[in-house]
Amino acid sequence: ELENRISFAGHKNVFEAIERHDPEAAGQAMREHLENARRKFNPGQSKPD
Repeated sequence: ELENRISFAGHKNVFEAIERHDPEAAGQAMREHLENARRKFNPGQSKPD
């Protein structure tokens, strides 16, 4: 299922950035992953400020 592949890719991106010792990339990957999760579970909710 597409949503599962997107979620897996998000986790993978975070993990790989941590593995590279790249905190900026890890933070960005985590923010993107959380935003994707927010859109999935709250599709009508606007992005928080």
